[in-house]
Amino acid sequence: MSLGSILRQKREELGYTLDEVSNRIGFSKPCLSTIETGKAKNPPSDEVLTKLEKRISHRRCPELAQALSEVEGGKRKKLQMVDQIKYGIASGRLLPGEQLPTVRELAVHLQVNPNTVRKGYSELEILGILDTQQGTGTFVGQKEVEIAETEKERMLEQICSELVARGNQYGFTLEEIVAHLQRRIENGG
Repeated sequence: MSLGSILRQKREELGYTLDEVSNRIGFSKPCLSTIETGKAKNPPSDEVLTKLEKRISHRRCPELAQALSEVEGGKRKKLQMVDQIKYGIASGRLLPGEQLPTVRELAVHLQVNPNTVRKGYSELEILGILDTQQGTGTFVGQKEVEIAETEKERMLEQICSELVARGNQYGFTLEEIVAHLQRRIENGG
């Protein structure tokens, strides 16, 4: 089931019109409609979908936020896996030629569908970051990986969004979360 069909189904279950959701989250009605129907020459980019997910916050539209967070888990885990491999290579923790776990092993470890891992490995192979050898396994390629500032910023934004969302689920305000982080910084991390 796609993000759009889940969004439409949950919106209809809750009795929201497209206009109401558009007004609540500040996203244009045509864009939401395109996401819901999936009918577009150029489907929305991951950036647009990430922005949509951020705007459907627990404060603005909690029921939709919960539904999306449950469904987008697989996609998010693939992005996290890809990011972790990139950061592992960039930081030197994963070395060229080092063998990665099999698709099945990593899927069991991450508790995701093997297709999620397969897609992540495939994406990294297309970028030249990984090298898959049939019957032998998947290895870190020889290509050097540098993490761009925009990529780092995106990762930090994702981490912060997840922190705030989880804090909100447990009833913490943004101010309480920030105060706790400041205390941690003052105490040396």
